[in-house]
Amino acid sequence: DERFRQLGKEILAYGARTLFRPSGFLRESSSHYHLLLCRSYLEAFWMAGGKADQKFWEGLKDRLVDMTRASAFFLRSGYFPRIGDVSPDFPTAFHRGIPAVGAAVLAEDSVSLPPPEEIGWHSFFLPSGASEEKERPPLPEIEGWEDAGYYRLVKGKWELFVYLNPDGHVPAWSHGHSDLLGFLLMYGGHPVLVDSGRATYADNPLGHYGRGASSHNTFRVDGLAPCLVHAHNGYVPLMMKEYFAYPAEVRIERREDGLKARLMCSGYQRIALGIRVERVFLLGEGGLRIIDEVLGSGRHLLESFFHFHPDVGVRRKGQDALGLSLPGGEELEFLGKVDPDESVVLEKGKESGDVMGWYSPEYGEAIPCWSFLLRGRRSLPLHRSWTIRPAHR
Repeated sequence: DERFRQLGKEILAYGARTLFRPSGFLRESSSHYHLLLCRSYLEAFWMAGGKADQKFWEGLKDRLVDMTRASAFFLRSGYFPRIGDVSPDFPTAFHRGIPAVGAAVLAEDSVSLPPPEEIGWHSFFLPSGASEEKERPPLPEIEGWEDAGYYRLVKGKWELFVYLNPDGHVPAWSHGHSDLLGFLLMYGGHPVLVDSGRATYADNPLGHYGRGASSHNTFRVDGLAPCLVHAHNGYVPLMMKEYFAYPAEVRIERREDGLKARLMCSGYQRIALGIRVERVFLLGEGGLRIIDEVLGSGRHLLESFFHFHPDVGVRRKGQDALGLSLPGGEELEFLGKVDPDESVVLEKGKESGDVMGWYSPEYGEAIPCWSFLLRGRRSLPLHRSWTIRPAHR
């Protein structure tokens, strides 16, 4: 029916233009929802078969290439970075073959990755027997898109993934989380520090925990996150943009000893003029150093959160250090200076009170993991650093 065909084309064109950022990443602040929407566009393109509306699809093809390239960015390393909400519709592994399908459907080799061996969405389009044993191209040292806020830094065995929400807040319609200034860290292909994910969208403590700052590798000042998160699904934000819209900034540079990323956030201006936070990552082959600067004045409650993958063994090594054991036998150490009037909390699978120590790689799953919290009242300005490196034997 021509009426429905025209309406469908309008919806597809509108979505490609407004739901995705210029670089091709979905605006939802969710890596999993990006895969789902990219899949839908590739299916529509494939169904058209180039036999009808060729001019229309040629006009959208460049956007689909960008969407597929963004999917490849998420899927290029061995660990899928679960940023924002995870959809209950499909397991995350089901769409790992999107780059391979996109390359075949769009005739664009630059977005391709070897398809998985496991049966998944790609099995509808590609011949069986494809092997993931094909050598993957090495990850570039620096990869990122400022308009979308996704960055990856690689040095030696270390891989650092950062999402810096370019809007400086999470809109009411978004599947995003309060993860500003947060990050994920891999070592030798193993996830070490992770985004805790979100097990449920329900209005309960576990659902709120998954979306809040306390389940991400970031920090809070006076109990508040670096950015404002509007209520989800239909709640109208009764605030002016001047109150909550503080876009963050990032600067990345190469140095003799590695890579440096500097993240700057002014979101705390909404609670007190003069409070500004900066987080610097120094990534070298010997490890990662994190430097936090909280500028301003007065005395404030400061909380820093770090969350370890469930496969990482964590043990205390005195007041200022943790020992980390990876599945392959590697040993790391996590170091940070603790002030006498600060408290250290190490929790795993805490269900009562302030929920803490849960990892949700898929919707509906809640796996206990070790979470680290440093809390105390400190005077501003404050300088603090953390180091993650191979353990000295």
